[in-house]
Amino acid sequence: MIVAYEQHVFGEGLLDFTITAVNPVDHEQDIKQLFVTHERPEFPGFFDRAYPAGVRAGGLSWVGRDRAGQIVMHVACFPQRFRFGEREVVGGLMMNALLPELLPRACADSARQARH
Repeated sequence: MIVAYEQHVFGEGLLDFTITAVNPVDHEQDIKQLFVTHERPEFPGFFDRAYPAGVRAGGLSWVGRDRAGQIVMHVACFPQRFRFGEREVVGGLMMNALLPELLPRACADSARQARH
């Protein structure tokens, strides 16, 4: 069971958050709430259908948390096995990326720094 691999802290200023690789099933309610809050009401049903099997196959999520511990971003990666010639290979399907607060803040922060 994946709880967290390691944390990456991005700090100082508007983009002050921590990204952690997690088992999304262990953070189900917080991840679902992030999507519902940002006008994706269909996501909880999709999560229920896809994520348990995806995690059993080795999938994980990266979640970003602000200083208060609130999830403010999510990206999942589920492994996909396929044939490449005679070999079986594994690739990762990146999915359900939601970065609602971070991208506008990143753009604003970059613009502000460019002016100085």
